[in-house]
Amino acid sequence: MALEKLLELYGVPERVEFFIDLLARAKKGSDWWARFDFDTDQATLPSWFKLFLSLESEAVQIEGWDAQVVPGLFQTPEYAEAVVRSGAEDLSVAEVRDRVELRTARQQEVLELLQRQPWSASATRNWARRAPS
Repeated sequence: MALEKLLELYGVPERVEFFIDLLARAKKGSDWWARFDFDTDQATLPSWFKLFLSLESEAVQIEGWDAQVVPGLFQTPEYAEAVVRSGAEDLSVAEVRDRVELRTARQQEVLELLQRQPWSASATRNWARRAPS
């Protein structure tokens, strides 16, 4: 199994059971994002991001670090659009809209998760609050 080989390579073979359990829990996670899983080229929702969203839906704690932009969970639709456009200038209007809608839906899902458990806020550097140029 590739997972076992990777963990052995990283020097933590004892973590295999933990990661297998983590992947199993991810498969049980909410598929709230399925409505965005319609493009065949996976531009809006690549397979690695599906795994991330599944893990996030089962998370008991979410941490992140963004050095140059406001974290995705705190972005307004307008800011998210500017971030998406700055990362891929060749996207169509529809592709940008889909990515912004996915980000907004993710915010809503996480907010609902936060209503069920305690949470803490994130600090962002002042210069990261400006829209990307």
